[in-house]
Amino acid sequence: MDKKIKTLYPNCQIVVLSGYNYGEYVRVAKQAGASAFITKEHSILHLATAIRQVHQGISFFPENIEESEDIPLTKMELIILKLIAQDKTNKDISNSLNISKRTVEHHVSSIIKKLRVDSRVGAVVKAMREGIIDP
Repeated sequence: MDKKIKTLYPNCQIVVLSGYNYGEYVRVAKQAGASAFITKEHSILHLATAIRQVHQGISFFPENIEESEDIPLTKMELIILKLIAQDKTNKDISNSLNISKRTVEHHVSSIIKKLRVDSRVGAVVKAMREGIIDP
């Protein structure tokens, strides 16, 4: 969702209908100014309820999705993430930053944990999608 709609039409209430039930999507929708977030798996009555509540000025977001607070990456983690995005190995990163390979591995593990992904590739994809690093 883009913030342009709320900028151009500040009184417009936005209901996001998504095929995905991810906390990250809910968070992004809220940040962009949505008033509600509904998944396609819900009934038409659920959607109608959301629209009615939004019309009355009440937000409508899923309660079952955990929205843990983001833990920001450190400067070193951000540097390492950018190097990972350049397809650098831990050894390459170790050599270019003059730190041990074990220290790089520690930072990579921390990046993966903070971004709540399963791999280096997942970290890069999520960081690009969320604007943490440039594509």
